[in-house]
Amino acid sequence: MINLLLWHLASDKTFKFQSRAQLLPDDEVSALNSIAQKLEVMTAAYFTDTYCNETAPSYNLGIYCDCSYKDKNDTVCHIREISLSNKGLTGVVPEEVANLTFLEKLDLSYNKLQGSIPVALGNLSSLYSLDLSNNQLTGSIPPSLGNLKPKVINKTRFGGYNRKASAYAGCGPEPWQNAATLSVGKITWRSHSQHRTLFQERSRLYALSLFHSVRVSLSVHSFIILKNHHVRVSVRFFNWSTLIIYLLFFSDLSVNQLDGSIPPALGNLPLDKGWTLAPDFCTNSYIDLSNNQLSGNIPATFGNLTFLSLLYLHNNLLNGFVPPTLGDMASLSYLKLSENNLSGTLPPTLGNLKYLSSLLLQSNYFTGNLSENFANLTNLDTFSISGNYLSGPFPAFIKNWAKITTLLLSGNNFEGIIPLEIFNLSYLDSLIISDVRNSFFRFPSHAELRANMTYLDLSFNNLTGGIPDSWRNLNLTYMSFAQNMLNGTIPNWIHRQSAWTMIDLSYNNFSNLNFKAESMNDMNLFACCNATNAPNNDRTDLNLIMEDKCPGGKPVYHSLFINCGGEEIDIDGNHYYSDNKTAEFYVSAEGNWAYSTSGSFLSENLNSSDYIRQVKCGISVSEAPLYEKARLSPASLKYYGLCLREGKYNVTLHFAEILFGDDEDYSSSMKRVFDVYLQGERRLTNFNIKEMANGTNKVAIVENLTAVVNNSILEIHLYWAGKGSYSDQPGFNGPLISAISVIPDFKLGDDKLSRLQIALITVASIVLAVLLLLALAWAMGWLGKEELHEIKVGQEKPVTLKQLKDATRRFSKDMEIGKGNFGTVYRAELPNHIVAVKRYFTLSNEGINKLKSEFYALESLRHENLVRLFDVYVGKGLYLMVYEYMENRSLADALFDPKPKVTLNWQARFNICLGIASGLKYLHEHPRLKMVHRGIKAANILLDATLKAKISDFGNSVLYAEDDQENQFKVIKTEASHGYMAPEYPMYGTISHKYDVYGYGVVILEIVTGKKNAGHNFNQEQLEFLVDEVCLADTKGKLLEMVDKSLTSYDAKEAITMLKLAVKCTNISPSVRPTMSDIVSVLTGEKSIDDISVPHNSNDGEES
Repeated sequence: MINLLLWHLASDKTFKFQSRAQLLPDDEVSALNSIAQKLEVMTAAYFTDTYCNETAPSYNLGIYCDCSYKDKNDTVCHIREISLSNKGLTGVVPEEVANLTFLEKLDLSYNKLQGSIPVALGNLSSLYSLDLSNNQLTGSIPPSLGNLKPKVINKTRFGGYNRKASAYAGCGPEPWQNAATLSVGKITWRSHSQHRTLFQERSRLYALSLFHSVRVSLSVHSFIILKNHHVRVSVRFFNWSTLIIYLLFFSDLSVNQLDGSIPPALGNLPLDKGWTLAPDFCTNSYIDLSNNQLSGNIPATFGNLTFLSLLYLHNNLLNGFVPPTLGDMASLSYLKLSENNLSGTLPPTLGNLKYLSSLLLQSNYFTGNLSENFANLTNLDTFSISGNYLSGPFPAFIKNWAKITTLLLSGNNFEGIIPLEIFNLSYLDSLIISDVRNSFFRFPSHAELRANMTYLDLSFNNLTGGIPDSWRNLNLTYMSFAQNMLNGTIPNWIHRQSAWTMIDLSYNNFSNLNFKAESMNDMNLFACCNATNAPNNDRTDLNLIMEDKCPGGKPVYHSLFINCGGEEIDIDGNHYYSDNKTAEFYVSAEGNWAYSTSGSFLSENLNSSDYIRQVKCGISVSEAPLYEKARLSPASLKYYGLCLREGKYNVTLHFAEILFGDDEDYSSSMKRVFDVYLQGERRLTNFNIKEMANGTNKVAIVENLTAVVNNSILEIHLYWAGKGSYSDQPGFNGPLISAISVIPDFKLGDDKLSRLQIALITVASIVLAVLLLLALAWAMGWLGKEELHEIKVGQEKPVTLKQLKDATRRFSKDMEIGKGNFGTVYRAELPNHIVAVKRYFTLSNEGINKLKSEFYALESLRHENLVRLFDVYVGKGLYLMVYEYMENRSLADALFDPKPKVTLNWQARFNICLGIASGLKYLHEHPRLKMVHRGIKAANILLDATLKAKISDFGNSVLYAEDDQENQFKVIKTEASHGYMAPEYPMYGTISHKYDVYGYGVVILEIVTGKKNAGHNFNQEQLEFLVDEVCLADTKGKLLEMVDKSLTSYDAKEAITMLKLAVKCTNISPSVRPTMSDIVSVLTGEKSIDDISVPHNSNDGEES
């Protein structure tokens, strides 16, 4: 009962000890009345020298006395605390506050105060707690605030105190025994003010302990950093009179409109004379300058604040480097520098902050590697480095952060392997990793994931393989693997998981989907599956949509207007379609456009309206209705124009920043940054609407771009790569767009001629005159007609043979990129395009006809692992094949060149093997054109910019026909590649798809071993030594000894699988070799080697 009474008295600020003789000095009375008038607390003089003796109701103003002082005659009172938070106060911060020389705490937060911070506040020698946050203060921070000093409550060391148990430096629960606990309840606060509530409650409870010898402890539990925080407060009562050492300093100027630089003097806050920080002191001290417009550098003097436990500088305009001296802030538990313009490398000294539990550095311009010293931050609970420009190897030391709960690593330039151990960290709750380059990370089938994880986002990486079956019992609320290269079958348990988990598997290469997707409202499966294997479902494949909406692929539209997020409307004679749906994927009723969105807003309270937002105040332009609403997306937003005629289009994108308000503190310094792609080409990088408009909600931004449509589809992609703001409030990050207009840049046949059309006719006339001159030159014998022959090059318009020759510099040796037995390959640099041109050596008439017929058969083939052929030219003494250009040349160059252009790590090699197998499977099992390539070798496997393998050089390929008896193929005798030649060919002259399987097996051996196959030497009757060597290693159980010694790491299980596959593929008997379909199944994990050990029943060209 006594304890409860003590709690009530201490929690009621009207409780005080006083006598009738206790008076308030006249100068403080005068200051109080001036303060009250300027803050409009009252209109007439109210305070008198007897204020501290007034009754409890009058004392509830929030102005508190301390009557423990004595003069010569009697006890004297002084104003110790002013707490006027959230009182609706206006005006300015009164300078008269500086006359309250005994003031220790000043809290004017959450009001509407304007003006600057009085310089005289720095003269208050007793002031240790200053909270002016959440106002509208302007101007710079007075350097005089550097004169304020922390308060040491008690210097007596508490017996049994253990600093190492601290959540803040030195402030942790002690091992008290037999203690009665009174639960006070739970306090909830938003992230921008969490420290204020926490420390105010600590101070209040501490006051209770001062009066009644009561020990107080505080336990803290933080959830995901971007969500609400919760504090559980417990009061423990003891009969101890000694107190823990408390060092207190609170300065909160956050959420204002302060500008200028941070005064270096703030880093020189003085301690009491002679006071040093003992190993077992407790400091609850913070500086919060966040959410302002502060610029300049972070003062290096902050390193002197060794007692500070929290430093918040986020959401400002700070620039320059992070000073290494911050690593000297030995007591720091929370450091937040996010959403500034900081740059340079992160100082390794930050790894010295052993008490650091939260480190937030996202949305800056940091570069370089993440120092290995960060491995020492073993107390980290939350770490975010998203939206920077860090590079180098993925920081593997993170796997040793045993206490981490929230890990945000998106939007950087890390590369390499993601350590598997990260996914099973004991306390990990939320994990976001994206944009890791060249990782080609593949989850083993047995991969474990922490059972209680709630948020997992691994989108926009190079993930391969399938989703581990061991994840079937997770309790995730969100899971995304969007925009990867995952393959195999989507497991059936995903269907059940979606009942409680939002799942995004869009834009992958899964081979199969075994459940109906129409009913999956919380699952995004758009473009999830390989087009050749995708189910007949309009939510998974854009090509199927085209077939449905554009029968026969016939384009019918030549323009498109969309009011993104808004209603149907007519503007300037153009009809804008309504775009007000909230689904992740939508196809318009007319079938001429669609959109797809992926990603998740980092919020617990997400609803469908967060994808469409309405403007708060209008924009004064003629097209104003287009900017009243906008569509948003968490990460990726794609619009598709469907059934469009081929040709060049003018694409106009309309933007207006309608979420960030100029008068709203929480958004005044935020920025939205994203990239814009047209037809897969990035056209706008780090596009910032607010910056372009010189402020928010003021100016509409219109971007005029052009795009060429070749396949009746126009793709507009807005992608957030983690740059800019990173907020838990939906809509403050990710792309935003207000409207789209697409009009043709070609003539539609109208009779009425515009100025533009007249100009175009003029230009066309000039071109025609040039063509007539060329025709005359031909007639006079000056120019051969072959030079005017048109050749397709994968663009809207073909080029002439002359232009193609000129693009190769007339087949200059400088433009050579490859040479084979049948010809030389050249790089052709056209004005807006690069293609590869293979010039064949002299061909016979039979060879010419064969080249033509094979091209016309091949040009209809479309697969991501086949090089696309554009055209063939056969002229007098000139034989050309034109196909797409591969940036990284051939696999042979990458493996065997002494100075290769690219280096292939293990995951890249594995994916190349899988890509070749997928391409061959497509050739062998095409429903109409079954084909044997007959030239599978490393030199004929080309690599694009992402190291995707593409099969090229179909000069030796043959179409085979199936007779009545299954798998009996035509016999064709011709030249073949030594070293990759199946043994049945020189013996019997027969060709089947098992010929390609043999060549594929040799290529696998070269990829895994890094050795070049020696080939046949018929004079000495030598066999391929590499095949024999691997077979011998297999019989001795030493396959791993064959793995390329230059690889720094590799997956041993995958290596054995691939080498065993190679042994089967190179078996002398074609009937024992697996099919390419079986090989793909093994590589994707759907089958094991043992599953394909039984020979298929076929003759396959082998004769008895």
